[in-house]
Amino acid sequence: MTALVLGYYPDVNASTRVGLRPLHLASMAGFTDICSQLVNLGAEVEARDSDGLTALRVAVQAGELEVVKMLIERGARTDTIGVKDGHSLIEIAVISGHESIIHYLEKQTTL
Repeated sequence: MTALVLGYYPDVNASTRVGLRPLHLASMAGFTDICSQLVNLGAEVEARDSDGLTALRVAVQAGELEVVKMLIERGARTDTIGVKDGHSLIEIAVISGHESIIHYLEKQTTL
């Protein structure tokens, strides 16, 4: 699927009018394998959309634990704060009710 998408849009860091990149879209949809392939192809893990959100932030908000794990393993920062709302990743997980992500992020910050 990644090859098909990249056949039409070969720039893995291209963005929509609102700054969403392929990594953001795959992260919020829970496509862990596609996210990994995009990172392998040079997708910027820390890229922000027009609201200042990273792919990790949208994965946390969407409740996509496997994507969250993969992005952190691939270097995504866990200490980022939302540009517009000022919330940490753990706060977003709490607000969104994603307990498994809360526990995972707590373990990451205590390492």
